[in-house]
Amino acid sequence: MNSTDFLTLCKSLFDNSLSLLCSGMVPEHLSRKYQYKLLRAHDPYSIFYIKANPGTYLVAFQSLEMPDCQNVTMLDLNNIQCQNQYNEQRDLHFGYSYRMCFNYSMNLTDELSQNCGARSYEYNQQSGYYFANEDNSMDINFLSNGGVLVGSPALFLYLVVSLLMVLILLWSDLRMQDTWKGLKILHSVEEEGAEN
Repeated sequence: MNSTDFLTLCKSLFDNSLSLLCSGMVPEHLSRKYQYKLLRAHDPYSIFYIKANPGTYLVAFQSLEMPDCQNVTMLDLNNIQCQNQYNEQRDLHFGYSYRMCFNYSMNLTDELSQNCGARSYEYNQQSGYYFANEDNSMDINFLSNGGVLVGSPALFLYLVVSLLMVLILLWSDLRMQDTWKGLKILHSVEEEGAEN
């Protein structure tokens, strides 16, 4: 799902403040059940809902900061304003986030709500899944950016270091060959000298 799709399908998530329903860790049985590589066991998640439209949920995965938020406002695709229990606000930036929006009921949303102990919540009619990717997981990075890594400075650095290592190994091998040639010549000179 590209950025425009998420903004269009989950527009209500950007138009409203969302309140925390509950937080938890993804249980192993749900990770196995859904077999989605971004839904990893033991990853933190937080579920938020729109008070004016309680059937609309935002499920934020892979962020250690989101459980501290009592209310969130999505500023744009990568920035979320968080208000904690002391009414202190701060902006959270998730540069490598990956998002999906579903305008129909999702069993996963209900199962995660039950897992984190939510009680008397509305059955979901719309779910936005937001993988914050605070750990910069390559799974999400590649899905989100389509391989931007190919042009990154880190990849260039790895290539330069690898090339230097290959050159050092070749140079070392050539020196060893020259040393063996020198020893053979020295040995043959000694043999000739011994014969004379």
